[in-house]
Amino acid sequence: MNKYSGGNFDDFLKEEGIFEEVMECTRKRLLISQLGYIVKGLIQRETTFTEKVKSDVERYKVRCVLQKHISD
Repeated sequence: MNKYSGGNFDDFLKEEGIFEEVMECTRKRLLISQLGYIVKGLIQRETTFTEKVKSDVERYKVRCVLQKHISD
């Protein structure tokens, strides 16, 4: 019979002497995951910003061409 059946998993890890190691690894994986979400969000914002700037530049070019033709 398993002496840990229904017991606390933290207690099991402590008895095995690996609680701190597991917690450290868990914290690192959580941090990496959170950083991944942040980076992904920044990349999406950068892409959106770049698209907006390109769009604004194109509109400016069209205005300049139209103004040139109107003034000629």
